[in-house]
Amino acid sequence: MMAASPLDITLLKPQIDISSYCNQNLIRNGGQSKILTTSEPWAHTDSGVQVGSKLGINGSDAIVTVNRGGYWTGLGQNIDSRCIEKLKGRYVEFSAWIRLLNKDGSPATNTNPDSAWYNMQSTQLSLSSRQYRDVSKKEFIYTSEAADVAQLARPYSSTSWNLVHGVFRLPSTHRLFIEVDSAPTDVQFYLDDVSMVTFNCNRDQLVRNGNLEELGVTKYWDTWGDPKLDIVRGYGGVGNAVKASLRTYSSYGPAQVISLDCGFEGEPCARIRISLFFIPRRC
Repeated sequence: MMAASPLDITLLKPQIDISSYCNQNLIRNGGQSKILTTSEPWAHTDSGVQVGSKLGINGSDAIVTVNRGGYWTGLGQNIDSRCIEKLKGRYVEFSAWIRLLNKDGSPATNTNPDSAWYNMQSTQLSLSSRQYRDVSKKEFIYTSEAADVAQLARPYSSTSWNLVHGVFRLPSTHRLFIEVDSAPTDVQFYLDDVSMVTFNCNRDQLVRNGNLEELGVTKYWDTWGDPKLDIVRGYGGVGNAVKASLRTYSSYGPAQVISLDCGFEGEPCARIRISLFFIPRRC
């Protein structure tokens, strides 16, 4: 039997258009379609993944874990390395809707979105990338991990879908695996409407969802430190406001990632002004 020699094999790297391919959605098969024909390229870092027919939002299909056991496991996929090369260092916005159920189909009530990510009680997004210890020689590859780059929005509801959201920079790497993980053991993941798009800077709106009206949750907001975060009625009983309680240090409170891609560098008098309106009270 004839066999191919190394000289008979050619590897082609198709060219891509960043604006029409990478910028719009780095996630493949994110579940925006009502009917999913496959679970590819999603992977479950425990035992399996499948399409959940009509188990998604509004009766659409969802990506579902199979026999999830380990609290550190979740659903993830590899991001197109061509896009990573083109967009490395850029800010991206990740968004996913998730529902957490026990193996018997009952709502998972043992999730705590205010618990630190390393306690594995709150779903979050982690990044796993490959890096060279010696970049000049491209030798000695190791795995670099970043956790808690996207978090569960508050308030959390055990009986409905919840938003996992975050803004972060894409690392410089030749391989990036993103994973929605970290939840109590045996809790099953139902994932739908997943997206990751470039996060364009707006100089007139550096702080997003400042009035807490977007979806009525803490989208874009997380905490600096470990206080409890929640949505309450706004000033004068109008609209929404964010409440940070159980603060253990004076510096702890609500926070969000601000894009630094607005080109302020080099401007002689560039300033960023952030206004916070609050009524002091003991929490």
